[in-house]
Amino acid sequence: MVEVSPANTHARDALVRQLVEHAASVADFVEAWLGSGGSTDDDLLGRLKDESERLLVIDATAAEALADALVMAADRIDSPRFKALGWMAQGDVRRAQGRYAETVALMEAAGEAFLSLGDEVGWARSRIGWVFASQFCGRGREAIPVAEQAYAILDRAGEHLRAGSLSTNTAGVHYYVGEYERALALYDRAIGHFEQTRSSLGAVADERIAKAMANKAQALILLGRFEAAIDLCQAATDIFIACGELANALRVDQFRASIYAGQGQYTRALRVHAEALAAFEQAGLHESAIDVSLEMIDCQAGLNRHADALALAEELAERCELVGAPTEAARARFRAARALAALGNAKSALQALDTATELFSSAGLTAELGSLTLLRARLQLDENEWEAARVLAEQACALFAERGLVERRTQAELVRAQAALAGGLEDEAERLAGSALETSQSLDALPLSHAAHHVLARVAERRGRSVEALAEYEAAVRDLEQVQSSLATELRTEYLGDKLRLFHDAIDFCIAENELERGLDYLERAKSRALVDYLASQPEVSIQARTATERELIDRLNVLREEHNWFYGRLHGTGPSAASDPLPEPERARLQQAVADGERRIVKIHERLALLRDSESLEAIGPRPSVQIAPLPRVDTGTILLEYVFREDRGDVFVVTPSGLHVQKLTIGTLGLQRLLNRWDLSLEAAARAVRDHQSLDRLTQNANGLLKNLYEVLLRPVAEYLDGARHVIVVPYGPTHAVPFHALFDGANYLAERLEVWTTPSSSLLRLCEQRARRDLTNPLVVGYSGGHLDGVLDEVRRVSELLGGVCYVEGEATRSLVLAEAPKHCLVHLAAHGEARLDNPLFAHLSMADGHLDMADILTIQLDGALVTLSACETGRTAVVGGDELVGLSRGFLFAGASTLIQSLWRVDDTSTVALMEDFYTGLLAGQTPGAALRSAQRSCLASGAHPYVWAPFQVVGYGG
Repeated sequence: MVEVSPANTHARDALVRQLVEHAASVADFVEAWLGSGGSTDDDLLGRLKDESERLLVIDATAAEALADALVMAADRIDSPRFKALGWMAQGDVRRAQGRYAETVALMEAAGEAFLSLGDEVGWARSRIGWVFASQFCGRGREAIPVAEQAYAILDRAGEHLRAGSLSTNTAGVHYYVGEYERALALYDRAIGHFEQTRSSLGAVADERIAKAMANKAQALILLGRFEAAIDLCQAATDIFIACGELANALRVDQFRASIYAGQGQYTRALRVHAEALAAFEQAGLHESAIDVSLEMIDCQAGLNRHADALALAEELAERCELVGAPTEAARARFRAARALAALGNAKSALQALDTATELFSSAGLTAELGSLTLLRARLQLDENEWEAARVLAEQACALFAERGLVERRTQAELVRAQAALAGGLEDEAERLAGSALETSQSLDALPLSHAAHHVLARVAERRGRSVEALAEYEAAVRDLEQVQSSLATELRTEYLGDKLRLFHDAIDFCIAENELERGLDYLERAKSRALVDYLASQPEVSIQARTATERELIDRLNVLREEHNWFYGRLHGTGPSAASDPLPEPERARLQQAVADGERRIVKIHERLALLRDSESLEAIGPRPSVQIAPLPRVDTGTILLEYVFREDRGDVFVVTPSGLHVQKLTIGTLGLQRLLNRWDLSLEAAARAVRDHQSLDRLTQNANGLLKNLYEVLLRPVAEYLDGARHVIVVPYGPTHAVPFHALFDGANYLAERLEVWTTPSSSLLRLCEQRARRDLTNPLVVGYSGGHLDGVLDEVRRVSELLGGVCYVEGEATRSLVLAEAPKHCLVHLAAHGEARLDNPLFAHLSMADGHLDMADILTIQLDGALVTLSACETGRTAVVGGDELVGLSRGFLFAGASTLIQSLWRVDDTSTVALMEDFYTGLLAGQTPGAALRSAQRSCLASGAHPYVWAPFQVVGYGG
């Protein structure tokens, strides 16, 4: 071996640095170096291998450049040994990039080369990357004996560093096939070998010890030994930071994030995952990125965001299949099946499960097969096949218990308990739920404990133990609220969607026990919590950059929104980018794809911004667990409040009067209501066509009144005795009834608006908040109108409103998003007249069209309206998607978030010409001293007096506080 002098050492180090810097042209660089007589000594080539390995977790591209340089140099000097080392280095890079089949091929080539040289230690070294890649290719079990044979060679040779690395990777295979205790033993064996190299290798040994610790912590997490796992994570993180291995430190944080997710701290978990994913993707570390993506899909499922989970899982599965990682593709397919099942697509879910089962079976992943079995049990339970579900859940439970998977075993126990309850086996259900509760509490796993309390509540209810049932229902709801309280606002919207059964059961029980106030309290705790809690906290909502990362995200968001506005306007013929001629089909298709892609990227950035914020401030504004029942809504003499709740086939309405609280049963549920509303929508479409074609609406009025009477019979006839003599009714809708024009319901002789004044509000809690902050000052209104060249009535409307109210008025080119954002906070009354679109396909992008683009949810949330009255004189401004715990997503939600106390909004597409007179009458009433509710009613009755169709006089409603 040629001795390397200090000068040569300096030249060698300079070469390595230059190779890293010239990664894009490494071939030319190495050729030039060798051609000029540059050094090719063993130390140099060995350094290339070591440096490539070190860079794997920092910059995979640079690592690949050095591996390629090593192979090229070995070829040039005809060195089979260094050629084999070069193949190993290239294999390590392919493994980090997720190209596992290529890794196996390169490592096998290297191993054969070493054996041809009689170097069994070299062959054993090649098994280090080979064994781990084999697992991802579905050959993990068959690789284990070979890995142990290689370990024995390295151990005999005193190759402690490599024996430790091989032990770490072999432990990883045992981890993936569900042999967790064996994995723990091998991680300890690895740490022992690394400890013996500390005196000679220093930081290198420390870094390997930290990796083994971090991986051991991951196994401990699955075994439910969270405290030991957290201690190991902290020790590993300290070592990585001391070694400057920030990417590895981030990976350890990701392990900790899985603990957070299990405990329901999804905001913390997703923030860590998002940061890790961005870092790994930037560094080209695809193996790590796949792991993080799987964890993020699990978080989305925990948040009940199954459509997002499905999209991520399908995308990840395709990516894994492309790079030859079938086991990881199977994990993604399993998550896709879980999302499909949650979305009600059982057939597709079972197909995805079959695919995943085949792959898991061939790879020997028994723990994953247990998860598949448990999902099948849930599907059977959804089909009311409780005995089949019970058997499958027992199988999964036994498998998880055998492997010490505490959290998964508890999940299986809960499914067993639910199946036993469905089959009338109360003793078994109580025993299993009690065991699950004990374990979940020891793990602080709130997503599991609430389900256990729910089963125990239903058992106590069946056995007539009322006090115990109430206590268990309260405990279940409190556990849910504790999870919800830690969620970022953007993550709350759909969280309660699959948990409404708990609230419905609690409400039913309270009604049966005549605990009406407690029942109404549970309904309020389920409804629009993200909106109510957000407003109650009064946070600072402006999107302002606090860090360089946030600034970069906000800048990217602004660019994406400008692009989206252009594409959307071009596609739909609105705004400055609108085309004068019909678009050719290829361009239309391209624009549709551009709009969809842009909206996905915008949503992701909004969520990333939310996750970057402090979880103890803006992100943690939710309800705190409390046994105090909220006070009944206060209503004055002559006022009643109707708060609805529905299941699929039935409903209830809580009636609050000055004398107390009552409940009426309803014979219709969400399915029947949706059928009636579908017919109502068809009636509105017919009326809209008639208006557009300048035809009379007289022939359509009778049909419309018949449909409105049908809605009256099922929604208001049961509470008719309370309506008699009332002057005001406040409606708190639920589910489909958010689309019901209550003020236009017809009793056969009169519309409700002819008899009394009607407001609606998303929840009675929100009504109190709106009342507290309401301001009534008409002296300085803001009036904005933009016709887009299509809505002639808009300009007439804003001119008349401005003449009535005074104040400032901006039209056409002056009516911009930026103007509304800057001026709206200065006014107590804001009137916006423009084209509106509800975007029920993606309600986060509901908008009003302004001269410079869309005024949408992202804009509205930055406004601070401080109790203003806001009139949205545009189409569909009150149409919203209803998700999760009766959460509304749409324009009205945005303005309520921004602080409006009263909204005047439309439930369907309005006729801009007839709206002129309606708005003029409305503001005339306000100026005469009427409340917003009374003024709108008066304007509607004036229009109705002319015999107008409900399509013309009834689109607008009062939301919030109408007094």
